[in-house]
Amino acid sequence: MSFLLLLLGVLLVFLCFRLLKIGSREPGLPPGPPTVPLLGNLHIFPSECAHFRFTEWSRKYGGFYSLKIGPGTTVVLTDPAAGKVLIDQRSGNTVDRPAMHVADCVTGGLNTGFYTHIRRYSSSVILSVLYGKRTPRYETPETTAFFEAQHEWERVPVRWAKWKRDCARTRKLQRDLGWEEELEENGCYMEEILKSEEELGMDAEMTGYLGGVLIEGGSDTTSSFLQTLILALTAYPEAQKKAQEEIDRVVGPHRMPTLDDLDELRYIPT
Repeated sequence: MSFLLLLLGVLLVFLCFRLLKIGSREPGLPPGPPTVPLLGNLHIFPSECAHFRFTEWSRKYGGFYSLKIGPGTTVVLTDPAAGKVLIDQRSGNTVDRPAMHVADCVTGGLNTGFYTHIRRYSSSVILSVLYGKRTPRYETPETTAFFEAQHEWERVPVRWAKWKRDCARTRKLQRDLGWEEELEENGCYMEEILKSEEELGMDAEMTGYLGGVLIEGGSDTTSSFLQTLILALTAYPEAQKKAQEEIDRVVGPHRMPTLDDLDELRYIPT
């Protein structure tokens, strides 16, 4: 009996130790505000205007610091030089990003209007390259079906048995897209992949995922760049005016810019 009590005591001490470690900053992480057990920095995390507090912390802990949100870790980057290093030289480890489900819930979807216009455009470009199809409106079935399948994939939970049903539903949504089955001969990229499936050692599922991944990459990266560009031009109207003047001078008002114009453009490429 005494041995059993000793064993339970040791187990209790071990569990308490593990619980108290939750929220603490692991070795190797950038510095940051002091943590407390379980919560980490959650008790001091700003509930509004977080960028002001982030800037305040950056002055104290440097342009590259960490926050502990319970057992999770958030690294805050405010140093442009460090950001360039991470994006240019270590992008293989830093390209992931969290979904914005909370923003959609908070705004009731009102923030999606601005993004959907740009996503429609970028999706149309990559779809026309891969499958020879354009999406003139965001409500085009090819666009809505793809993003519905993509968002369901992002929402798949990681606990409880319900995830099995969600995975099955997401899998069905992805396969119901069926763009390869409806593909018309038009000289697009995926047409060449379909012709070379056997040579490349690919089956229909692999081909479908290849097209889907290329659409996701080509659509989201382009729309993210355009959103950032619009924000930058809004924040710096003098730069926008200078760029517009160069476009008007080199291209004129009667046509769209082409790659041939790059040799005469000096301000915009830089």
